[in-house]
Amino acid sequence: MLHSDISRAYFYAAATTNTYVKICDEDFEAGDEEMCGKLGVSMYGTKTAAQNWQKCYTDLLIAHGFRKSLVSTCLFRNPDKDIDLFVHGDDFATAGMRDDLLWLKGIFASKFET
Repeated sequence: MLHSDISRAYFYAAATTNTYVKICDEDFEAGDEEMCGKLGVSMYGTKTAAQNWQKCYTDLLIAHGFRKSLVSTCLFRNPDKDIDLFVHGDDFATAGMRDDLLWLKGIFASKFET
C-alpha cells in the first residue's frame, strides 16, 4: 500500500476559464489600485478548481498506462504494473507490489510536491 498526499494540488492544474482575483497584499505595489490578477493556474475556492485538478492527475495517470474505471472517476488501474489506485481530492491510495509503487511514487514526485 502507498498513500500519496499532493501538497497544494489545485495549483498544479492549469486554469481553464478566465478568472480574475484581487491582488493580495504581499504582491500589491504602488500603481496597482485599479489592477487585478488573472489566474494561470487553478486556485482553491474557484468554480473550476476541482475539475481542473481532476483533469491534471487523470492525464498524468493515463500517460503512464493507467485506465479510468467505468464506474467511478476516482478509481484507476494500471494493468501492466498491476496497481489499483483510489483518489480522494489530493490523496491517492494505491495497492500493488513494492517496486511498482515506488515507480508510481517517482512519477508523482516528478510532477508534484508530495
